[in-house]
Amino acid sequence: MTPIYTLITPRLDATGPNNVAAELARAALARGWQVRWLYLSSGPGRADLAGVHEVRRFRLADLWRLRGLVHTHCLRPDLLGALLAASPQRRVITTAHNNFLADLRHGYARWKVRIAWSLWRRAVARLDRRFCVSRASQRHYARLAPELSFDVAYNFRAPVATAPLPRPVAAWLAEQRAAGRTVLACVGTLSTLKNVTALLPALRADATLALALCGDGPLHASLESAAAEFGGRLFLAGHVAQPGPVLEAADAMVLPSLTEGLPLVVVEALRAGCPCLLSNIAVHRELAALGAGLTFDHHRLTDFHTQLRTLLTRATPEHRAGLKRLWENRFSPVVGFAPYAVLAR
Repeated sequence: MTPIYTLITPRLDATGPNNVAAELARAALARGWQVRWLYLSSGPGRADLAGVHEVRRFRLADLWRLRGLVHTHCLRPDLLGALLAASPQRRVITTAHNNFLADLRHGYARWKVRIAWSLWRRAVARLDRRFCVSRASQRHYARLAPELSFDVAYNFRAPVATAPLPRPVAAWLAEQRAAGRTVLACVGTLSTLKNVTALLPALRADATLALALCGDGPLHASLESAAAEFGGRLFLAGHVAQPGPVLEAADAMVLPSLTEGLPLVVVEALRAGCPCLLSNIAVHRELAALGAGLTFDHHRLTDFHTQLRTLLTRATPEHRAGLKRLWENRFSPVVGFAPYAVLAR
């Protein structure tokens, strides 16, 4: 019998968690599964869901009709998952893509966070299985909710067809290479959580560095104003749908985030053979230990340039090839979807 796999997300858009969901959907399709994607509220949609059997808004009748493996994805507090888990006709799982409390504390009042945490903790206890995306996150939940067990399933990215650099990026990159500069790339939302403004002092301190920011967000205007100071060394590329070519062309990828689940951009960097300089948070230390790169003090930047020099010294063609092997062995669809695949029935 063909396994049935249903993803349920808050919205249908191109944000990070839904990019992970899209990879899950494609991995299930590659195994010959029947896949549907349900969402709770409307969004801008996605154009990369070819082959998914059904994409629509969740309906009340789905509480009775859904069968197979149901994967609630980033629902908080996931009361819906708890309701669905009450029926034996399906197996309900969830994946926690970040550290719940650390993530919500940056955007919500403390009393709201406490209520959401209490509800989520009780709701996911009713599910058949719970996953998180790193060992660091697993330890986090073991401390905060010892009554819950979480398995680890790393985020993953499928291989993509070779694409050219976006023309504006290619032109800027040629200028930086002509000037003999080291090119860094930072991919992600231009937000306080991503801590991108912390990179400006490092850029200011070394005229041989150039930085491409690939993404958009609330800090775009202030960063655009700041760019004038750097004489072209700071480039705002805007949203780049396929950052792989940028990462292949860069000397290193830098990610100064204050908090992360398991960032897809690091997986994309590994796929491109690009070494990573990462903020010193738990999940980044885990990725560095696996061989993805090095960490730095993302608050004071006291070791930024030292760590960057060490990273660049290592980045031989052989080392970059090894990063691609790390992606294949740890973060490719065949490996990444395996923990979910064994649950099909």
